[in-house]
Amino acid sequence: MSEFKTQRYRLRPNHGREWITTKINLLPQDGDFDLIIKVHRDDRSLAQNNLMWWWLDKLSRHLYIENGLQQTSEQLKEAFTDRVWGVETYRDHFTGEIKTRSKSTSKAKVMPMIELLNEIDRYSASTGLLLPHPADRMYAAYGKNWQKLNSRVA
Repeated sequence: MSEFKTQRYRLRPNHGREWITTKINLLPQDGDFDLIIKVHRDDRSLAQNNLMWWWLDKLSRHLYIENGLQQTSEQLKEAFTDRVWGVETYRDHFTGEIKTRSKSTSKAKVMPMIELLNEIDRYSASTGLLLPHPADRMYAAYGKNWQKLNSRVA
């Protein structure tokens, strides 16, 4: 069989799906192929990441000014991810010890990131800090979910 490179396609609700049958029919006849169909889940967006760090910086400054608490944005991120998502355990390769670490935002999907952003927003409000919600940043970070949230508030 000639060299074959992995191909990925996304099926969208409003597009015809006949083209995928054509793609399958064009596969070489002299090989076995795995066909995996799964629900697509978007990864967290750069906009969500930017909003999170912007808010954490504002919260860090607020906590220092109001309460004298020195919490860096990185420390706050770890505290919030632990609070919202819990921690993961792993075995240290070198020592064999069981350790815990915060879950990574870089591997997060869109909806869990929205939950994290909502928790940061709620907690900040409970400390007296009302975080900014500029429409362009909020729409970029929350997407269609921002439209739903915004319509409930109005």
